[in-house]
Amino acid sequence: MSVAMSEKVVVSILFSVYNHSKHLKRAIESVLKQKTDFAYEIVVGDDSSSDGSQSLLKAYERENPDIFNLTLRDENIGGTRNFTDLLKKCRGKYLTFIEGDDYWTCDNKLQIQHDFLENNHDYFSVSHRLSMRNEHDEFISITPSRQMGNAYSFTIDDFLHGERFPLTATMLRFEYNGAFDELSRMVDRGARNVGDTTLCIFFLDKSPVMVLNEDMAVYQLRSKVGESNYNSISSMYDKLTDRFSLLKLNDGAYSYNFMRLYMKLLRSIVGSLVRQGSKEKLKLFFLLVPVLALFLKSLIRR
Repeated sequence: MSVAMSEKVVVSILFSVYNHSKHLKRAIESVLKQKTDFAYEIVVGDDSSSDGSQSLLKAYERENPDIFNLTLRDENIGGTRNFTDLLKKCRGKYLTFIEGDDYWTCDNKLQIQHDFLENNHDYFSVSHRLSMRNEHDEFISITPSRQMGNAYSFTIDDFLHGERFPLTATMLRFEYNGAFDELSRMVDRGARNVGDTTLCIFFLDKSPVMVLNEDMAVYQLRSKVGESNYNSISSMYDKLTDRFSLLKLNDGAYSYNFMRLYMKLLRSIVGSLVRQGSKEKLKLFFLLVPVLALFLKSLIRR
């Protein structure tokens, strides 16, 4: 169901775009095909694309003026800050996400997740499995790999042991208030293009995340220069150090600390550098070990 201006928006779809023109039409059409008995809006932010994405978005906005809330940026501000700015523009009772190179494969995805949250008030959010595909749309894997019955409850302990749920497949209860203001500030203080760890922790602090076993979307890994997403172009070292900084940022904000995860990340960084043969980075890392040790001791004393 589309949304007229007089209708109450039930689900907001936060849609992030950057140089996605090659894949953007498929992503948008997968959203417009959704079969729902409620009104939804598509809150789109293009982060200063240079490949024609903005022209395509304008065309869809002209065709669907009641559905699209479009922000076209003149300057690139990074994926994280694009996200937090769009967050403030969402009006729905529930919130979900998509990026311009991903797409949904189930026309009932929104309805299924909406109905779960309507009927399970103990859960703050619900996710589902999705397929990972490369830039040629060739299948790589399904994530999460774990499968238990029709669904399973993902807890903070699962997160601390290194498991993940697909953030891009998640729908959550949403009312833009003080809690989300603080979340936006925390995400903005982190790495320029990484906010997923902070968001995952925020969700899990509210309740476990229910992960439905149905595969209802595709996350595309791309590595082409100029049209890449964070997971495709960032080295293992960069991703791990970004997440280390985000975990440090989150420590103390919630009802648990992340010492075990800090240590796991430190071991992973060293292992990654050894496997990559990055002698100079490895040497620099070990020069910083005394500083990191002092930091960890300060956490233990809390």
